[in-house]
Amino acid sequence: MGKKSGFTLEEIKALMDLEPRAGKRFLRQLIARKMDEINATIAGLLAQGEALRGLLEGCRQDGSDELASTMDILIQAAEG
Repeated sequence: MGKKSGFTLEEIKALMDLEPRAGKRFLRQLIARKMDEINATIAGLLAQGEALRGLLEGCRQDGSDELASTMDILIQAAEG
């Protein structure tokens, strides 16, 4: 456990300061919360990847190297 698991130094210190019995419940809550954070980050990154994939596909289909065309694609992606 530790930074490799995504815990901040502050969270690690809080865990080290806990009483062993009281710490188990807190640890479970902390781990569950950390898993939720990681899953949300993964979902966000996957959505970004899909958006970029769409931009790339739009650039390929367009066939032109004009900046205006690329900017139109970026603006459309930003709008949603």
